[in-house]
Amino acid sequence: MKTMFQIQLITSLLVLFNIGCTKEIEPMKTNGDNDTIPIVDTLPNDSLTLCDSTICTYDSICLDYQFYDTINKDELIGEWKFIAYVDTSDCKIVKEPLDIPKTVFLKFHENDSISGESVSNTITGKYSIIHNKISFYNVKITLIMEPEWGRTFLEALSYTEYFTLTNNMLIINSKDILIFTKK
Repeated sequence: MKTMFQIQLITSLLVLFNIGCTKEIEPMKTNGDNDTIPIVDTLPNDSLTLCDSTICTYDSICLDYQFYDTINKDELIGEWKFIAYVDTSDCKIVKEPLDIPKTVFLKFHENDSISGESVSNTITGKYSIIHNKISFYNVKITLIMEPEWGRTFLEALSYTEYFTLTNNMLIINSKDILIFTKK
């Protein structure tokens, strides 16, 4: 009985004071089949912060679209490097592999067009912004087989919803949450 009380007391104190542990997140590695194996970590949902309704966080940034501000289109113009994605089903973070042959990026142009490159393909198309929502349309992609990193990037463009810019990062909510930094 005394042991059960001690466990409950310790657990309550850990929750009350938001004490936990973290682990360094490593990038993806390549296996022998020229595909990538994600090295992942899971982030806890912290119900004691302002971001309590979020699915996940990344680098202390709330990834709940309800907290996203409306963005001025001029802030988006330029080239953005794809550095990570967050799997929304379990908050796993997958960072850019160390051994991909080229940088995956998306470039936003002033005329509402996009261009970019995945690991194996090039991308062109259009984008539209309404408040904090972004959508891509008329997207044309070359059709060369992609490793996981490139597939995740390309598939997400079809399902985009909300986006924001914060801490010099572009965050796009999609099937997964894509994280970019300005090049």
